[in-house]
Amino acid sequence: MNRTTRIIRVTLAAGALALAATPALRAQHVDPRAVPARPALWAGADTNSANAYYLHGVQRLESNPPVAAAAFYWAERLNPGWPDALYGRYAALLLTEPTRLSDYMGMRSFVLNNAEVQAIDSLALRATLRDPYLHSPLEKKLWTTYWRTYFREATRQYEVSAGEEDTWLAAVMFHADVSIKAWLDYLSGRYGPAADKYAEAIRTEHRQLTEMRLQLGRAQYLSGDFARAASTIESAIAGYRANDQRDVVRLYQSKAVMEFSRAAALEQSGDSAGATQAYARTLQEDLAFWAAHRRLAQRAAEKGDEATALAEMALTVELAPNEADLRYEHAALLMLANQVDPAVAELRKAIQLDPYYATPHYLLALLNDQSQVVPDAIDHYQHFLDLAAKDDPRRANAEQRLAALNGTAPPAAPATASAP
Repeated sequence: MNRTTRIIRVTLAAGALALAATPALRAQHVDPRAVPARPALWAGADTNSANAYYLHGVQRLESNPPVAAAAFYWAERLNPGWPDALYGRYAALLLTEPTRLSDYMGMRSFVLNNAEVQAIDSLALRATLRDPYLHSPLEKKLWTTYWRTYFREATRQYEVSAGEEDTWLAAVMFHADVSIKAWLDYLSGRYGPAADKYAEAIRTEHRQLTEMRLQLGRAQYLSGDFARAASTIESAIAGYRANDQRDVVRLYQSKAVMEFSRAAALEQSGDSAGATQAYARTLQEDLAFWAAHRRLAQRAAEKGDEATALAEMALTVELAPNEADLRYEHAALLMLANQVDPAVAELRKAIQLDPYYATPHYLLALLNDQSQVVPDAIDHYQHFLDLAAKDDPRRANAEQRLAALNGTAPPAAPATASAP
């Protein structure tokens, strides 16, 4: 066995499928529970724009993960509950320490039980609860860094020259299992081919079938095959139950999350009755699963069932009391039910939870404006304008009303106070 063949085999055993030539990341410890300073954006950037901070995080993810993590943190503060920003911070924090990332991806219990890692995991859970099929383009960067780190550890005894790397990488790709090729298609957003390869892997590889069925279901959903995705995920859940896997290690891979994912797929397929049953099964797995209560509230509101919508949303904020966006959604439902005082209380709570959240100020400004409580209307319009992004479509009305209330512009009727 020659040297190149030995390294190829070591690399295959390690599962390394990415660019070994990419410069190694230096470990930079960041406490995920600490509030980071706002990173400086580029000249002329809108510092009230969640999108600007998100873009800054994407641009810095590989070169400076701590700065990226801070940027994603502030993107989510400006747009509370944004799944992409939550996942971005999750990925960036894991990338700050490549060795820890390798242990994390390898499901090492001493890492998964670490308090800081569990705080990082909670970000992925919060993103998943809002979008169970979230597929961030940052996921590929996260995995390629893991593979790269694993490659270096596995080939440490060899001197890897730049000229040999392409040959080894091509060989690794050629010899990869079909399930790995399916995963690479999935990471690259090629969901249809990924689903085909996962189906082939399930037929031929006869290992890790429950995990592959779950991933197949995700690929089917993202390719638009919703009914088949629901069926596949149901099969994966049955596999977990048969194996008595009552506790999946990572928070965002629980059976309640899987049931929730299946319910969402049934909804998208048009099977409303099946979705209702699936949401009920989600709550059987975990009665405190707030995302299911939130979706039940939304479905009830869509059907005009005001009482159920309010009851389910009240449960949602009771179970997730520190999520500013959920407080705002509750306020919106209360407004539709003409329960103004409770709605105002929820808007104030949203602002208390996230002082950088512009939208509650706008609704409070409209409410006070319509009630002719001029000082409070002025205060909330000004707060909204101080916090809102420059391209926020509500700025024009806020500026017009603020000027009218301050007597610097002709009077005009305020906009209707309805939650956007």
